[in-house]
Amino acid sequence: MKGEDARIAIGEHKMLGYIPSIATVLLALLQLGKDWGAHQTHWRRALVLLAIMLLGVGGAINTYFSSKKAAAQHAEDENKITGLQKSVETANKDQQTNTKIFVDSFRGLSDKLGGLKVQLKTVGLQKEAERLKQELEATQKALSPPQAELEASVGDVTETLENLDVKEKLAQVSLDGSVAFTITVANKSNVQAKNGSIYLRICQGCEFAEEPKRFSRPLTSPAYDREMLFQAINAIEAVGIDLKIKPPPGIRRFEVDVTTRCENCTFRPKDALYVRY
Repeated sequence: MKGEDARIAIGEHKMLGYIPSIATVLLALLQLGKDWGAHQTHWRRALVLLAIMLLGVGGAINTYFSSKKAAAQHAEDENKITGLQKSVETANKDQQTNTKIFVDSFRGLSDKLGGLKVQLKTVGLQKEAERLKQELEATQKALSPPQAELEASVGDVTETLENLDVKEKLAQVSLDGSVAFTITVANKSNVQAKNGSIYLRICQGCEFAEEPKRFSRPLTSPAYDREMLFQAINAIEAVGIDLKIKPPPGIRRFEVDVTTRCENCTFRPKDALYVRY
């Protein structure tokens, strides 16, 4: 549509270009008509008329070629403008494409950089966490020194604490009805047990035929309870406790509970020991 409008405008411009030549011829003819009587001979009149016609034709020819040249120049200018517009459009498209590629590349590099930062941060946090863990373990060791561990047995415990796991034994009954046996309390740890106690509780109905050495009945405790206090039991050391118990008639097995405690001992439930006769 734009090309068609341009062609119509050019045609109108060409028609208007002939108006000056036509107007000049018409004015010359009017002037000739006015001065017709002044030109007394026919040859003078014919010569003036021919001059006017040549002027009109020359002007028309000049106008024609000028318009043609202008049209050709206009067409060439339009082609150049069209080419420039296409070049500009192509350059704009290329620029947009390049911009998109650059933006995508920049975004990709930015994402990679962010990932590297996270990885570095994670590695740093892992190292920091490992260091803090080691410090915590060291602090726990410093705050929680090794503890002693006491255990009671009725087995024949050796110097290397063999038979410590024996919790029941067979004993002989005396003529007076009492049963004599030995309980062993051993410190099976590598740490000295400090400032503790050994608490004995024989079966209800049982009696102490003899008071065990270094043991006493705690105040307000029943008659079948006894306790011994100690200052220290060395590491890998055992303490023997000789007992003589008179069980009630009619039973062939009784229980002795041994509870051990000290200021640096691990907690241990009572050891239930059994004697058969």
